[in-house]
Amino acid sequence: MISSPCKNDGFTTIEVLVAFAVLSLGLLLATQTITQASWSLRRVSERTDETMLLKKILSEEVPPLLKANANREAGIDRPGWTVVVRPLLDDRMDGLAKVVVRIRSDGGNRPDRVFATVLPWPEHVE
Repeated sequence: MISSPCKNDGFTTIEVLVAFAVLSLGLLLATQTITQASWSLRRVSERTDETMLLKKILSEEVPPLLKANANREAGIDRPGWTVVVRPLLDDRMDGLAKVVVRIRSDGGNRPDRVFATVLPWPEHVE
C-alpha cells in the first residue's frame, strides 16, 4: 500500500487573497469613518466659533450702533464680519430694526454665513 502524504502546512493562494480583500475592506471602512468623524468635528467647531462671535457682536457691537443711528441705516465692517442695521419701514413694525450679520469664510470652499434678526431701536425700549 502506497500512501501519499497529505501535508497541509500553510494557506492556499486563494485563502490569502480572500484574507487580504477582507482586511482591505475593513481598513477602507475604518478610514472613511475616521474621515467623517474628523469632518463632523470640524463643522461643530466652526459652528461653535460662529455662535460665540455672533453673541459677542449682538451684545457688544450692535447696541451702540443702534443708539448712535436712531432709525437710520448704519453698518460696521470689520475683518471677518459685517453688521448692517436698518429700520423696518412697515408701520406695524415701527421702532424695530433689522440686523444682518455676515461672517466671512476663511477663503475655503465654505460660503459666508448670514444671520438676521429683528431688534427694537433703543428709544422704543422701555
